[in-house]
Amino acid sequence: MLLLLLMLCVGVALVWAFWRNMRPMYRLLHWLDGYAIGATEKKLENDTSISEFRQLNETVTDCFDRIERAYERERRFIGDASHEMQTPLAICQNRVEMLMEDEHVTEPQMVELMKTQQTLSELSRLNKSLLLLSKIENNQFIEQTDVCMNELVHHFVEMYADVFEAMNVTMDVAEEAQWHVEANEPLMTTLVSNLLRNAYIHNVDGGRISVIVREDELEIGNTGIEEPLDSTHIFERFYRRDRNKKGSSGLGLSIVKAICDVSGIQIDYRYEDGLHRFRLKA
Repeated sequence: MLLLLLMLCVGVALVWAFWRNMRPMYRLLHWLDGYAIGATEKKLENDTSISEFRQLNETVTDCFDRIERAYERERRFIGDASHEMQTPLAICQNRVEMLMEDEHVTEPQMVELMKTQQTLSELSRLNKSLLLLSKIENNQFIEQTDVCMNELVHHFVEMYADVFEAMNVTMDVAEEAQWHVEANEPLMTTLVSNLLRNAYIHNVDGGRISVIVREDELEIGNTGIEEPLDSTHIFERFYRRDRNKKGSSGLGLSIVKAICDVSGIQIDYRYEDGLHRFRLKA
């Protein structure tokens, strides 16, 4: 009995000593598990008298500092480049419009000018989308208010009514409840607008769009290709199933996903009853 008691005491002492000596490692692992690039609170507090752990802490901290600096430079470059490109793009568009108004322009030249103007418009829209993504990732939309998603839906349904009618697309709106979300209003406006615009761009002639507002939930579905999309890639930047689709830059759903991430909203996709359905849920 004394031998068993002695062995038990030695075992407990060894476990306690091991746990005590390995606490700096556990704190480091916990910090790494919760680390996110660009997070405001990223300082590692892990004081220890063990030289190996101190060296490990310094190495890990230096490594992540380099990652943070590289990430910050990349974000700043994208934002600055997108912002600086807007002015020359606008100037080019104005010059093309002035040339199109010239009475001496021949018909073949007019066709080429129209193609150039369309290309510049697509480039400008792409640049604005990249700039918006950069602002979202930089957390520049901080202010939050109570936003009624029902009102946003009504606003954009009325705005796009003529466009939907021209394409012979029917719109069904069902409001089962009111959804109020605490978020940034400009971001929520962009979120609903992009989803409805996506439902229109990827629709078919004579198709339909279904909008359902439930408690803490918004679902937008549309007809289109008669098979499900690749749910693992649809939210990636510049992913387009149809590369020749006009009006699509490949950034619309990426912006939607970025807005949902910063606003604490879940988004999922499914293909059901012939509709491509995107569901937002608080």
